[in-house]
Amino acid sequence: MSALWLPESSLPFRKEPLLSRARHGRRPPRPRLRLPTVQPPGTGREAFMRLVSEAVESIPEQFRDRLANVEFIIEETPRGDEVPGGELLLGLYQGVPLTERGAGYFGVLPDRIVLFRRPIEARARSDADLAELVREVVVHEVAHYFGIDDDRLDELGW
Repeated sequence: MSALWLPESSLPFRKEPLLSRARHGRRPPRPRLRLPTVQPPGTGREAFMRLVSEAVESIPEQFRDRLANVEFIIEETPRGDEVPGGELLLGLYQGVPLTERGAGYFGVLPDRIVLFRRPIEARARSDADLAELVREVVVHEVAHYFGIDDDRLDELGW
């Protein structure tokens, strides 16, 4: 759309251009904003996976070396049957803890530590808070792998 300039003598109080009106009273189309090409830090599945990786690497080596036949899984949200009592579930350990394994424990599928991305991100208030929360959930679920139950974790402050 082009601007129309009127002589200053006809409108001495107006110094900006008058825009011609679109036909039939329609407004001109609004400019389209481009979507950002870079996601903010701390969002997205890949960024979350990096946080989980860093959290696992932060576990002391003497414990990390004992993590065998365990896979870390990231899911968006928990299924209804995984949520005990309807509480907000951030992570879940699925498997047989080390303290309960006997001599006949071999040839089984890997234990799973599942982290639920959306509930964790919803609880975090900042990127730093998100990284710390992911680390807490990873440590909590790894503790279950080593046979530490929720009551003992509460006593220890986790």
